[in-house]
Order: sequence, then structure tokens, then C-alpha cells
Amino acid sequence: MTENRLRMLLDDLAADGPPPDERQVDTAWRTARRTRATQMAVAVSAVTASIVAGTVLVNQPRASQPDEPQPVKSPTSVTTPSETADAPRALDGGEYLGVPVWWMPDANQDASLPWRESALPQQINLAAGHETLQAGEAVRAVFQVMHVETGELMRFVAVTTDGEFREVPTGQIELNRDEAGNSGGTLLLAPDGRHVAFLQPQSIELYATASTEWTTIPTADWMSEGARWLDAETLWVPQRLDANATGTTYRLDGTPISRGVDPEVRDIAITPQDSVGQRVVEGPGGSAAQYFFAAGPVPGGSPANPELIVTWIDGDRSALALSQNGRGKGCCQVAGWLDDQTLAFTTNGRLLAWEAGTGTLHRIAETTGLERGVEGAWGQWASDALAD
Repeated sequence: MTENRLRMLLDDLAADGPPPDERQVDTAWRTARRTRATQMAVAVSAVTASIVAGTVLVNQPRASQPDEPQPVKSPTSVTTPSETADAPRALDGGEYLGVPVWWMPDANQDASLPWRESALPQQINLAAGHETLQAGEAVRAVFQVMHVETGELMRFVAVTTDGEFREVPTGQIELNRDEAGNSGGTLLLAPDGRHVAFLQPQSIELYATASTEWTTIPTADWMSEGARWLDAETLWVPQRLDANATGTTYRLDGTPISRGVDPEVRDIAITPQDSVGQRVVEGPGGSAAQYFFAAGPVPGGSPANPELIVTWIDGDRSALALSQNGRGKGCCQVAGWLDDQTLAFTTNGRLLAWEAGTGTLHRIAETTGLERGVEGAWGQWASDALAD
């Protein structure tokens, strides 16, 4: 399993689940880094989390339990300043190599953040029993639900642009595993949400939500693990799993456009020593955001080399540093932009929003409907469809 894949699986611990065993998390992290040190910019925006490959899965209680909020499809209004006077805020931590840094509050404060209006339902119900996704239904997110003990795929749940929950018909899809048998991510959602790439050991099975048709893109063994969307109509697959690999670019119909291509990857790292954790997510007006592992030292909080979400707006960078109190390694991922100043990111089974360059944070959505002790999940967001 690549470091990026493990980080994606470690990405978000379920909001109401028990905390993971930190020793298991650290062991899995070190093992993955030893196994394959790669910094491929995989297009990941995972939301709910599961550590699958022999470590630990964290999940949530079913939405039907009395103490859990029931799914709603209509967003609430933005809370007023007076209502959020005591709300948690990111704290000004000074500057990291000239870039202003804000420190995220501890994870136990996430549930106290005020809600922000969005096009998404506040509660995302991942329970079984939803109707099947129909042709023409565009989606904003897709979640992979798995069995905690066996790692067996149980279902794929989509969130449509209408705020409905649908199961994706994927009977032929198997859990993706690497050459060592470790399970990993099985889906990549296109930035516009119109295609889902299901990663298989020897192919990519491409599902078009507009037509519900399938296209097979054959790959060399295990290479689908390093695939990424270059844009909403182009998929790139590497020839080998390392940072300097070239690969083949494919159209949506499976036709190869070019071979031996090393696609240009935008990078907004603060220093070359920062380790890239995610591709750049573009926003309106040329804004951009990216997830990093900071070389440090970063002032104003702990640890000194935290994970950072860095934004680029009108040529100016800002960074959100992520405290590890209640957040595991690889805790958070950029999901997309809500407007030209507000970035959505995932953590602990929630989608949160940060007004870049300020201390203002909001809740956007959170997952429900997983059976505690039985089910775990992670997912991907259509980065270009969050602001619709």
C-alpha cells in the first residue's frame, strides 16, 4: 500500500466513533512509509475513515438510534455573529516562513462549530436500503462502506446534487488490493461528479452517472492504485508507483491519449522540504488549496511539524495547522471550494469549512448511518461541484 493510500484510509475518523489505538496507527504509518516511499499526488478527498489493512476501522452508530440526528436534506441558514460569539475558532499562530498560520482547535470542539449553509445535506446517511442511482443523477460525493472485521465491500452510497442518497450498482466491483494483499481505496470521483473510477487490481472500471454505462480501462497489475483525475475528462495511470513515474492519459471512453506522460502538477508548498500530501484543488478566480506535511518548525502550536492545509488566493498564501489532539496522521483532506474565500475540508467524519486567512470555521456536513462495530467507510467529494 502506498503512503498516499494509507493516508487516505487514515484520513477521517468517524465523528461519533471511539478513538483509534494510536500505537496501531503509528505502526501502520511507519510500515507503509518503509514499504514504499512515494509522494504521488493522488486525487483524494476522503471523508469518513477506515484503517483497513490489518489495523483498525472506526465507524459510527446507525442513524436510527434515538440519540443520533436523523438525515435532513435542507441546509440550515448561516448562523449570525451573535450566535457564534463563543464558537471555537482557529488561533493565530504567527508565521511559517512568511506565511500566516492559524491553528485548528482540538477535534473535540468540531461538534460545537456553527453550521454554514451549503448545497449539501447536513447529515449524510450511509445506511443500507437507499434506492439505486438512476441515469442522469449527478453526484457530489461517493462513499465506500466496508465490513470492519473482514474488509468486505458492503455498498457504495452516493450523495446526489439534489441532496438524495443513492446506492451505486457495483456488483462486479471487488475491493482493491496491492501486490502484498493490503486493501486500499477503490474509488476516485471525477471533479465534476459525473464519473466514478473504481480501481481494480488489473483495470479501472469507469462508471458514467449520466448513462449508468461502464467502460473498462485495462492497467498493469496494481497500477490503478496510483491513478488520478487530471480534470473532469482525463484520467492518468502511472507505469510504476513512485514519485517520478510517467504514465498514460485516457479519455472517458477508455481511449489512450498519450503514453509516457509526466503530467504537470501544480504545487503551492511553502518550502521544498514540505511533503506533498494531496494534489492542488483549484477554486474560483485562480484560488488553490493543497494538503501538506510541514517540515517545520511551525510556531504557535503543537507539534512543531504539523500537517497543513495551505491556500493560495490572489497570490497570497495562508495555512491552517492541524493539531493532533483527536486527529490521526493524515487526518484531513481538501474537498473543494464553497466560494473564492471559503475552503471545505474533511476531518473525523465531518466536512468543515475554513474562511482562508481567518479564524472562522463552520460545519457543513457529517456522516451518519453506519452500524457501530460492523461498518466503516471513507469517501470522495466532487471538488468542482461543492459550490453549486
